Amino acid sequence: MGSQLVHCAKSGLAALEHGNLAAKLSVTLQDMEFESARSSAGEVWWKRLWVIQEFSCAKVYPTVYLGPHAIGWEFFGQLMHTNTHDRLTLFHHLRTQEDQNLLDLLFMAKIFHCSDPRDRIYALLGLAKEGPMRIVPDYSKPVAEVYAEATLYLIKEEQNVDVLLDDRLMRTGGEYPSWVPDLTGLRLRDAIRTVDGYAAGDALPEVDLVDASHNAACSPYGSISTVPKALRIKALHFDRIVSRTTESTLPAPDISRRPIMTRHFSKPTLSEPLQTARQILEQLKVDFTKPAPYGLDRSPSIGYLMLEYLFGGSRSVVAEYERVGRQKPCQAHIQSLKLDLLKVAANFGIDLTDAVKDDLTMSALWESVFLWTRHTRTYTPDDSLREVWGGQQMYQVPAKTYKKDLFATSSGFIGLGPESLDVGDIVVVPFGASRPFILRECEGQNLLVGDAVVPGIMSGQLMNLYREGTIPAQDYYLI
Repeated sequence: MGSQLVHCAKSGLAALEHGNLAAKLSVTLQDMEFESARSSAGEVWWKRLWVIQEFSCAKVYPTVYLGPHAIGWEFFGQLMHTNTHDRLTLFHHLRTQEDQNLLDLLFMAKIFHCSDPRDRIYALLGLAKEGPMRIVPDYSKPVAEVYAEATLYLIKEEQNVDVLLDDRLMRTGGEYPSWVPDLTGLRLRDAIRTVDGYAAGDALPEVDLVDASHNAACSPYGSISTVPKALRIKALHFDRIVSRTTESTLPAPDISRRPIMTRHFSKPTLSEPLQTARQILEQLKVDFTKPAPYGLDRSPSIGYLMLEYLFGGSRSVVAEYERVGRQKPCQAHIQSLKLDLLKVAANFGIDLTDAVKDDLTMSALWESVFLWTRHTRTYTPDDSLREVWGGQQMYQVPAKTYKKDLFATSSGFIGLGPESLDVGDIVVVPFGASRPFILRECEGQNLLVGDAVVPGIMSGQLMNLYREGTIPAQDYYLI
C-alpha cells in the first residue's frame, strides 16, 4: 500500500489522480507550520535539528506522509519551494556538499529547533569535517560549558574571532558568558568583513580558555553554580569611549518629506543643511584641533558611518562615495553646501580636506534616510531622490541590528557601535578580528559589548603599529 501511495503522489500524476493535490498539500503544509509556530505542541519534523543528521546519513531519500498521502521527496521539495523561499535549502545542501565546516552548518541550521540546547552542537558534529580539536558529546556538562568549548573550536577552525560577533543586541538573560555567541543569531562572515574588506586585527588569533572568577556584580550569567571559563584573547588597546549619541539626541527626520508617516516627533525636525552632522559633533564634543595619535587618520567620517549603518556591509561605502558623487543632482547639492561646509569646519576645528568635504556632503545627502531608519527602522525615498540613491525603493534595517549609535573616544575618533555601549567602555582590536571590539571592564575581567566600526583603524593600522614595535599587545579575559 505504501509504495502505491508514493507512486500516486508523484508530482506529474498528482493533479490527475487527486484533483490538484499540489495546491491542497501546500495549504496543509502551511497550516502545519503555522500551528507549530503558534502552539507549544512541537515543531514540524523538517524544522527539528536531529532530522538534519538523519537525512544526511540516509542511503535513500525519505518518503513524507501527510494524512492519506505518501509523497516522494522530489515532489515534497517542490511543495516546499515558493517564489521567494526554499524551506529545504539545508537539506539540498547536505546532498551536494562534502567536508563542511561546523560554522557553516551552524549558520544554515540556526532556524532549526532542538529541545536540548547542547544538541545545537552535538546534532551537527557527525556532519562536519574533522576540526582542530575534538568535541566529545557529553550531556553531563552544563550548556554554558558545551557552548564555550564549541566557540573555542570555531575560533580555531576559522582562524579568526569573528564568530563572537553575533546579533547580540537581541540577547536576553544571562545564562551564557558575554563572549559566547548566540548560535541561532550568527552573522555571515562576509557581512562582518563587508564588501570593503574590514581587517582591523589582521593576524592569527591568540586565544584559550582559562579559569574565571565569579563576581556577581559583573557576571553576565547571574548566580549559576558552575562558572564557565573565561576566554583569554590577545588584543591591542585603542581607546576609551567618552561620549555618545542616542536616538533621543539625534534630530527628528524631515516630516514634510514623509507626510504619510504617523509617528509623532516632539523635538525639532531637520531645518538646515548639515543639521545632523552639526548635532552629532556637538553631542560628541570632539576637539579636532588636537593631533591624532600615531599619525592616524582621524577624519570625522560621519557620512561614512551613516552609510555603514544603512548598508551593514552589503554595499561598498567606498563605491557609494564615487557613485553618488557622479550624479548631477548630487553635484548641484555639493555646490550649494560650500558655505555650510566652511562654517562646520570652522566651528569644530576640522581640517576641511577634499575627503572631509565629500564625507560631510554625504552626511547631508543621507541624513533623512539615516534618521528615518534610526527612528522608525525603514525609509522610502521620494521619487525625486531615487536617481541619486540608485533607484533603491526602500532601505530596511532589521530590528535585530538597527539599534546602533555613534560614539567618540578620548583621542577624538568617531565610531559606530551597538546602543548597549556606554561611556567608559574601551575599544580594542583583537588578533584575528575583522572589526574592533567594545569591552566593559569589571574587576580585572571584561564583558563583550559588541563590535564597532571606527574609520581610521579598519584596515589593520593598529596591527602595523604593533609590528613596528610602536604599541604593545596585552591579554583580555572575557567573561
